[in-house]
Amino acid sequence: IAGLSFSTAAGTAGVYWPRAIFVLTSEDGRSFHLAGELVRLSARYGMPPRKGYARHRFVTDELRTKGRFVRLIAIPSGPYLFCDEIEVYRGPDELLKQPLKGEVVRDVMEFVNDVKTDAGVRNRLFSDIEALKKLVEGSSLPDARKEELLSLLESLRSEVKGMPRVRAEGFKAIVPFNDLHRRILKVNAELLRARGFPPLTAWHRPRWDPLLPWDAPKEPPSEPPSLRIALMPGEYRSEAFCLTNASDEPLRVRMRPVGLPFAPVFHEVLFTDTQEGEIIADALPVIEGRDGELEVEIPSGMTKQIWLTFHPVDVPPGDYKGRIEIEGAPSGPIALRIELHISPLRFPERPFLSLCAWDYTDGPSYGLTPENLEAAIRDMREHFYDSPWARSPTAPWPEPGMIDEEGNIKGKLDFSKFDRWVRMWEGARRYFVFLSVKSSFAGIPMGTERFRRAVSRWASLWAEHCRDVLGLKPKQVGLLLVDEPHSREQDEVIVEWARAIKAGTDFFLIWEDPTHREPWRTAMPELFEVCDAICPNLNIFYQGGRRSAEFYAELRRKGVELWFYQCSGPARLLDPYYYHRLLAWHCFKHGAVGMGFWAYADNGWSYIWNEHTARRTIYSPVYIGEDFVVTGKHWEAVREGVEDYEYLRMLRDAARRTSDPDLARRAEKLLREAIRAVAGDFDPSLIRWSSPKDRTAADRMRAKILEMLERLEAVSRS
Repeated sequence: IAGLSFSTAAGTAGVYWPRAIFVLTSEDGRSFHLAGELVRLSARYGMPPRKGYARHRFVTDELRTKGRFVRLIAIPSGPYLFCDEIEVYRGPDELLKQPLKGEVVRDVMEFVNDVKTDAGVRNRLFSDIEALKKLVEGSSLPDARKEELLSLLESLRSEVKGMPRVRAEGFKAIVPFNDLHRRILKVNAELLRARGFPPLTAWHRPRWDPLLPWDAPKEPPSEPPSLRIALMPGEYRSEAFCLTNASDEPLRVRMRPVGLPFAPVFHEVLFTDTQEGEIIADALPVIEGRDGELEVEIPSGMTKQIWLTFHPVDVPPGDYKGRIEIEGAPSGPIALRIELHISPLRFPERPFLSLCAWDYTDGPSYGLTPENLEAAIRDMREHFYDSPWARSPTAPWPEPGMIDEEGNIKGKLDFSKFDRWVRMWEGARRYFVFLSVKSSFAGIPMGTERFRRAVSRWASLWAEHCRDVLGLKPKQVGLLLVDEPHSREQDEVIVEWARAIKAGTDFFLIWEDPTHREPWRTAMPELFEVCDAICPNLNIFYQGGRRSAEFYAELRRKGVELWFYQCSGPARLLDPYYYHRLLAWHCFKHGAVGMGFWAYADNGWSYIWNEHTARRTIYSPVYIGEDFVVTGKHWEAVREGVEDYEYLRMLRDAARRTSDPDLARRAEKLLREAIRAVAGDFDPSLIRWSSPKDRTAADRMRAKILEMLERLEAVSRS
């Protein structure tokens, strides 16, 4: 065997090029030897384009092996991988005389876990070398110095090739990965100095914009940035600034807030690699400090973003001026000015918009375990999460033999799992249970009187327990019967079950998330008659245009609750501003009262800080550890979206109440302008974080709304 080719395609519809394709050969089909890695071997013939759809053949003729069996282990970058043809090329006969060489692979999955990490690490280092080469070539350095740096980067590439395999255990995909990675990124320090940057530069970039480790302003700013934050007591708002190290050594800087009525929470923004091979600046671990002083290290040639979370509680209203003092730079201390406006208005403890994310905290789920469950629930509550989810086994299903021939339920239902979960989430606005029902109940087929009576009685007993034992209110428990129904058969199941439940009690909220593209034409009309709440996917909703908006508006007029949800992925590569924060704006625009994201804990079963080990696409907006949870920009954007919705609702209600007709007209005009400027029409092509867009509109309009709310409040008091 001299070579092999693998024909594939990628570059659109969420399909990425494979990270690695390992070639193994065997003579007996049991003991396989590693012969090479095709993506790396194929690089000499050119790599596929980084953007846009293309077909590509990964090919090599450099194998020197033999075998009766060939096994390929292809590692995707994301959820999909396509192949339409594989060729194996015959080598010279003398290869048959050589013994099989290379690592023996007996446990394929153990091998995969390690090589996915190793391939991810090498691809990251190779990619960063290429990025630095482009920066060198485009720099103002003398040609001779450019050649020296390019030669240095090539020698570093050789070191990457010669690295021992990086094992998954204990590895963290936090940039920089290792000393070799630090030396690669250090090349940028000289490029920064050539552009006039001092050893340490403080600068500002809109906090939701993507950021890379070597990013910096086009030219050094003349002075440190000033930050202005306006908010009500009780809400959470954020700002950020960047620190760039142009020196040849890592800098350990100390930061201290001065002159503010309370200290914001400081977060270090980590650069992490994703399983798709894209660096993101997302994870937000808290920077711990002593005596109000916090430290952070900035590697040579890199930018470090500092994220500030402001959450005033009992702070007197007014305008405050303070600063963040930064020490540790060879060029001297830096001071960032902060202007803080604390509104006389107060943010409500429970915002109006409901939030869910299919947490499934009723038992171990994806990244959730008994050890980190408490931290996860605490984190969700701090982000206004008020509608938890449980799975089907948590419902009080009847045991076999409990239902007689007439459909009566004999004996007592077991509510222990359900009760434990409800008490875990004491005070929640809604408790959702995904029942995942089929066309029978306890073996009793749908369409029979026994089925209807049994389901009716079961629902009645469950409702009595919720009301009398747990003290829950009508419609506080929501039931999802069938997830994402899109066929008549699924609609029929929902209708039959919902009618049987409602025959026994009106206590439960029947909540469905249909994915019919044209529900007014393809869905059963009865589906929308039996449901109390409907939650369409936002993208599908907008695909229906005006007809879709009118259809759901009519349902709202009939008393049906409207929700929206999103379930695209991989979540890390989606825009926290456009995808996560603005969902709340679309909710307000169309009168929705709740929103959901798939899914809080779905980390693809990956190790924390090493998403190369993920077994599937990652949808979680947080970073889940053994006994802790670290928030990220995507999750912070969700919380700010919930707060934005509250601003819009407060403005609408205040405009209706005010006795000043001119101020009311101006407030209503501002409300229309805000929705048009921020939400507009949803464009699915913009949900990627890498898609250029303005991510400052929501903050600008929020500031104007707060100013208008304060005027309206002043008028009401006078």
